[in-house]
Amino acid sequence: MAFEFEFQSSTLDVRNWVCDFGGFKSLKYFLEDYFDHTLLVAHDDPLKDEHHVLEGLGLAKVRTVHKTGCEGIAEFLFWYMNEIWMRENGYSKEVFCRKVRVFETPNNSAWYESTPEKWPIERERLEAAYS
Repeated sequence: MAFEFEFQSSTLDVRNWVCDFGGFKSLKYFLEDYFDHTLLVAHDDPLKDEHHVLEGLGLAKVRTVHKTGCEGIAEFLFWYMNEIWMRENGYSKEVFCRKVRVFETPNNSAWYESTPEKWPIERERLEAAYS
């Protein structure tokens, strides 16, 4: 699985950048921790508890997600970036993650995108799903 993030801002920083990509190590660590060598289980999977037993036995790293497909992962990461990561990492409200693309393979991907104007409307639905 690979990820692509697209950002926008109405202003540039003092270096004329939207984002300093050198500061994205914490995002890399989050993505590795959350997705690398991980069994993703949908929150409504009828065998969810059994999958977590594997984790308790040390046989698997299990993450419960709302949706397990690339589309759902892209939607989750879009919400996470704009509601949590950007603020925790000191980005102003001027910087907006406008698109997240998730690659299942080099030729198969899905993305979720929005605009700062539409985001407040979409936020309520996604907060309910991912909080």
